[in-house]
Amino acid sequence: MPLFDFRYAGEAQSVRVRGSVEAAGDTDMHREGEEWVTSIELPSDVRAVYWFALDGEDDWANWLPDPARPSYTYPAGLEFTGDREVVGSLLVGPDAMPLRWSVEHDVPRGTLRVDKLDGRRVWRYTPVAEPEALLLLFDGHAFTTLAPAQTVLDNLISAGRIPPVAAVLPDSLDTESRFRDLGQNRSFLDWCCDVLLPWNGVIATPERTIVAGSSMGGLASLYFASERPDVFGNALVQSGGFPGLPVDVPPGLPVRWYLDVGLLEDALLVSTRELRDDLSSKAYSVAYQEFPGGHDFFWWGETLADGLVALLRPDEA
Repeated sequence: MPLFDFRYAGEAQSVRVRGSVEAAGDTDMHREGEEWVTSIELPSDVRAVYWFALDGEDDWANWLPDPARPSYTYPAGLEFTGDREVVGSLLVGPDAMPLRWSVEHDVPRGTLRVDKLDGRRVWRYTPVAEPEALLLLFDGHAFTTLAPAQTVLDNLISAGRIPPVAAVLPDSLDTESRFRDLGQNRSFLDWCCDVLLPWNGVIATPERTIVAGSSMGGLASLYFASERPDVFGNALVQSGGFPGLPVDVPPGLPVRWYLDVGLLEDALLVSTRELRDDLSSKAYSVAYQEFPGGHDFFWWGETLADGLVALLRPDEA
């Protein structure tokens, strides 16, 4: 693997490279003349966000971007940014694949609208053609901005990679309620099945209904499909095999699974591999991939496409 150089010019007692690149090992920088420098061995096709943290700073909102590389912005208003915009730096390796499905192309576009239901924002995507499948995707604000699911669906449908899919994307209210709702919460499961999906108005068979999410949303997807396979015949789990928060999936459920995780996701990488092996040992159909990055939404925008193809058109995945 190649070495990537990092340099910071400024006054500090200590400097550390922070972000998912820390999974590669020691990222403490050392003084060299007027600069702080280090080199980190990473995959040549890496794509990751990083920052400089000065003097042991642990609040990511106070970390500094690197002016030598392109910036990457987490907008204000997300449940994990609150009223602050957080700017990092984007590291893109020389062999990194370009983003394909999560960037806009000149294709017919479905409609995206946002409403409120029981005090929660909910985005609804309707494809140009009559829907043949339904996607429930958690963290609606993030998945209409940082990882634009509406763009992914437009591109996949236009390319004929998936049938027309409608989507309903409930938002997370804040960090506390997100961990409560997505942490194997029966009340939230019941609300989604008994209130949200009927209100949305799109009906699909379990074989054509997917529950999906990233991080805690991935954990919730595991739980939803395990508890209600009569509703969700497919689970798209992105970086969701959390260590210490296992979902005990019983054998024999009529559910197909898609899992992914980043090579720079530390313990999540190990636990997601264990989840894959557990599901495979129970004779489940499991599509799986590892990507050269960390816990980042630009990856989940792209792998959302991979998961939808794997679950809806498995012969083409």
